[in-house]
Amino acid sequence: MLLTIQNFADLFVDACLRDDKSELLFLSLFGRDTSILQFFSAFSLKRSEGGLIEGANAQFVLHDDAMRPHTVVVSDVDRLEKLTGRLPSENLFGPLTHAWLFDPCLTRCDRGKREAWVLDEGTGVRDAHKLWRRITELSPVPLLEHWREAIIDGLGSRLVRPLVESNAVPLGAIGGYRVHLPTAFEAFVSTAVARGLLLPSGEAPRAAERIVAMASEFVWNAPSSLDAQAQANGLAAQFDQDPDALFALGKLVMTSGVDALLGRHPLLIERCLSRHRVGDWGDVPAGDWQANDHAVKTADRLVSSYPVDPDAPDAEKVWVITEWDRSVTTVLLPSEY
Repeated sequence: MLLTIQNFADLFVDACLRDDKSELLFLSLFGRDTSILQFFSAFSLKRSEGGLIEGANAQFVLHDDAMRPHTVVVSDVDRLEKLTGRLPSENLFGPLTHAWLFDPCLTRCDRGKREAWVLDEGTGVRDAHKLWRRITELSPVPLLEHWREAIIDGLGSRLVRPLVESNAVPLGAIGGYRVHLPTAFEAFVSTAVARGLLLPSGEAPRAAERIVAMASEFVWNAPSSLDAQAQANGLAAQFDQDPDALFALGKLVMTSGVDALLGRHPLLIERCLSRHRVGDWGDVPAGDWQANDHAVKTADRLVSSYPVDPDAPDAEKVWVITEWDRSVTTVLLPSEY
């Protein structure tokens, strides 16, 4: 399918890609040299002067073979790169130029925005290898090759969005995917590894299916105290149902000092509770260890101590305290006691 450009009768477009706001990302067009140059120069002229600038932006309209209009917006023409080439002269139309206008974001990963693009010819066949390469380039943590299917299929549209689902669908012979890593992607992968959903070697049984279930319960927004608290309470409730747990954790409370640590140590709460609930009291003195063992049977208070960073066991610690009636478990810094 070839599209035409309104007011530029001698130009034809075979592919156009826009973002959700109809901003131009890619345009492939054909025409004679003079027509191509006229179109490019129109980006610097106002509509009243025969150009494309209307208000703060330039814009033009494409018509498909059913004459449906599709608006294309260019807010900053200087951000676009341009390539041109000539078609072989032996054709029905004579000498033609093939030109491409495109945003350089399509050719590279934007680690600041945690975003990348994978383009294809619009066949609808997903190239998992290309998608995985972009995901691994964007990821702040190393990803193993055999995790590919579990992560891509398990996270689905949270990670990879087909461009045909965007507000401005691709036009012509182009399609593909937008890859975007959520803010909590690193914490999610770390938690999946800790829970045995992503293994160092080999694939975990039903990994993709289990990751789908985990993703539906995960807090994906930027971590706030409320989000972290809600997620930690869900984790505590899950541990309470584990047959290996020696006692109930009850409601989980974390102090502001611990909450501030979660950005650097997203698995801190899970790591501490997984040890505390089974009677591994961490770095408490031997006498306190024995007192805890006795308290499990007599319903007294339980106190554990663990390093914030497992690679630096002699550095900062956190305490985990479960009250005698097992109604509340508090995670705090010793300085906040």
